[in-house]
Amino acid sequence: MRMSELKQDQVYTDGLKALQKRMELMYNNKEHSDTVFIIKKHKFYVSRQLIGVASKKLDAIMKENFTYHNKHITLHAVKCEESFSVILKYMYGLDMNFGELKMEVLCRVIQLAETYQLEQFSKDLQCYLSKHDQFNIDSLAVLLNTARNFNLEELYKKLKVFAFQHAEDFVKHESIVHVSYEVLTDLVKSDYFFVPELDILKAVLNWHVEMNTKEETCIDENQDMTSDAGSVVSDISTASTNMKPIENKTEEEYQDIEQEEIEEKDEDNTMKTEAEISEQKLKCSELMKSFSENVLKSLLPCENNFMV
Repeated sequence: MRMSELKQDQVYTDGLKALQKRMELMYNNKEHSDTVFIIKKHKFYVSRQLIGVASKKLDAIMKENFTYHNKHITLHAVKCEESFSVILKYMYGLDMNFGELKMEVLCRVIQLAETYQLEQFSKDLQCYLSKHDQFNIDSLAVLLNTARNFNLEELYKKLKVFAFQHAEDFVKHESIVHVSYEVLTDLVKSDYFFVPELDILKAVLNWHVEMNTKEETCIDENQDMTSDAGSVVSDISTASTNMKPIENKTEEEYQDIEQEEIEEKDEDNTMKTEAEISEQKLKCSELMKSFSENVLKSLLPCENNFMV
C-alpha cells in the first residue's frame, strides 16, 4: 500500500523584503517614473499607478492634469517638501523613523495624510504624536494647532499645561503669531495664563498683523494658480491651431471655432478663480472681525485709543 506524503506548510515571507528593496530603487527615480510632482522648485518623480492606488485624491489630481497631457504637476497647497517626501515614502512602503522628524514636519505630514485620504497613516501619526510629553517653545504653536484641529484631547491638555508654565516666554516667541484663532482665545482667556497684560496685548496685535499678511498671501497664491491655469489653456490653444482643418470647413473657420472654445474655457477658469479669491478674502476678513470683536475689545485698556 502506497503511503501518502506528509505536507508541511511553509509560508515564504522574504518576498516582501525583496519588494521593499525594489520600491527603494523606484522611489524618486526619474527612470522609473511617469509623473512629476513639483513642490515649490523641488521635483518628485513618481509612478502614477502606484500613487493612484494609494490615494484617490492624488489620483483625481493626476487624471485632471493628464487630460491636458500635463505630467508635471505643481501642488500649490503643499508648503513643505520634507513632509511630502514622507507621504511618498509611505505610499512606496518604505521604513521611516518618526523620531528623526521635526515636530513641524510631523504635524504637516498629518495634515497631508488627511488631505490625501490616507486614513490609517494619519491615525498612526496621531497616535505617535499623542504619546509625547516632552515639549519646547519652538514647536509649541504648531503642536497646539494640530492637537486642537484633530481633537487630540489628551495631548492638547498636556500642551496647555506646558503653555501655562512658560506663558511669559511663549507670548514673546515669534511662533505665537502662528497659533490658530481657537487656540489663542483658549489660552488668553484662561485664568492660568499668567502674563502681564501689556505683553498679551503686544502678542495679540502681532497675531492680528500676521492675519492681514496671510490674507494678502492667500490672494497672491490664488492669482498664481490663475496664471498656471492660463498657461494650460494656452498650451491647448497652441496644440489646437496646429491641427488640420475639419472637412467642409476652411482653416480660418476651424481656428475661429477653436479660439471661441479656448476663450470660453479661459473665462470660466478666471470666474472660478475670482470667486475663490473673494471667498478666501471674506473668510479671512470675517475671522479678523470676529477676533477684534470678541477678544481685542476685552484686552485693550481703552478701546477708543486703539485702531485695529
